[in-house]
Formats: sequence, structure tokens, C-alpha cells
Amino acid sequence: MGRFRITEDAKEDLRRIYRYGVLTFGEAQADRYYDNLFERFSQIANEPC
Repeated sequence: MGRFRITEDAKEDLRRIYRYGVLTFGEAQADRYYDNLFERFSQIANEPC
């Protein structure tokens, strides 16, 4: 299984994305979007090319 790390700057970006999602689309949709981002990160780590 591929591994990935998220820099502190990227973590802050993700927090901002999540907050924007909550304010714009609601908490449930923001949660789904956030979870899907991490699924994609894992997919990219497992299949980089």
C-alpha cells in the first residue's frame, strides 16, 4: 500500500477547503468531499503512474 504525507501548508489548505465546503454546501457534503480527497490521495500513492 502506498503512503503519502501532507505538509503543514497542505493541511491548512485542506482545512480551508473543508470550511468553505461546510459554509457553501453543508457539513454532510463537505465531509463526503473531504473523505473523497483522501481516497484519491491513497489511490495516487498506490498507482502513481
